[in-house]
Amino acid sequence: MSLHHIVETEQARQIVAAYLDAFPSGSYLAITHLSNPHDGSRLAEFADAVEGKLRNAWGSMTFRTPEEIRCLFAGVELLEPGLTRVSDWWPAGPNRITPTGASRLLQVGLARKP
Repeated sequence: MSLHHIVETEQARQIVAAYLDAFPSGSYLAITHLSNPHDGSRLAEFADAVEGKLRNAWGSMTFRTPEEIRCLFAGVELLEPGLTRVSDWWPAGPNRITPTGASRLLQVGLARKP
């Protein structure tokens, strides 16, 4: 599902919850989502610019803060390393991705349904 096309965070959370309800205990949920820290940083300015361009191109696009993305994992156990930039999520071995450009805007998390 493309959660970044759902404007309202509460609606996105409800969609994920309904999706999880259909799966048995022990199932896994992986989410990647475009992110904007909305903290006045250069990264936030970059995210605003990218979001605007993508919204113009696709008609809808919503970047969320890491906290807003984390709420999409309600009711499941977020696994290590938790919600993090895709460039920092490297489950085995050394990190071979240099966090530059758009890779700094993508958050990823993996969770297990209890």
